[in-house]
Amino acid sequence: MNKSRLLPLLFCLLTLATSCGDDDEEVSQNEQRLVAKQWQLTTVTLAGGLIPGYSSEGAAPCQQDDFFEFRSDKTFIYDEGATKCNDLVPQQTQGTWSIAGNVLRISGEIEPLALPLSDLDLTIKEITNTSMTLTFTDTVLGTGAPGTVTMTAK
Repeated sequence: MNKSRLLPLLFCLLTLATSCGDDDEEVSQNEQRLVAKQWQLTTVTLAGGLIPGYSSEGAAPCQQDDFFEFRSDKTFIYDEGATKCNDLVPQQTQGTWSIAGNVLRISGEIEPLALPLSDLDLTIKEITNTSMTLTFTDTVLGTGAPGTVTMTAK
């Protein structure tokens, strides 16, 4: 009689243990693809329109070598690259990052991009070894408009 009660309990435990595995693996893959690379902004759109100063095509020459680097200790740097637009701005700005599910949270202040962030949540649409696509809802300008960020690994 004890065996008949134990089997359903064992089945439930096994089901719960195996159902969580894919989520953990996906986060782990996203983190592995994100770290130890220099990521350059390719495009940023807001409400479907390209924001020229935040894309590789419309950026000033001094912005085209800027990059993000996400580190395995959950910190990131934003680096001005070899050519700086403003000598008064620090070469690097640092912050923290985390991934929970399909959300990449960036915390810190990215002064060169004029983004004073406490927490910026970006929904991960895709991260490969060479590119990433993230979406967001604008809270910096207060429009609530949807946006997309694409980045390319150097």
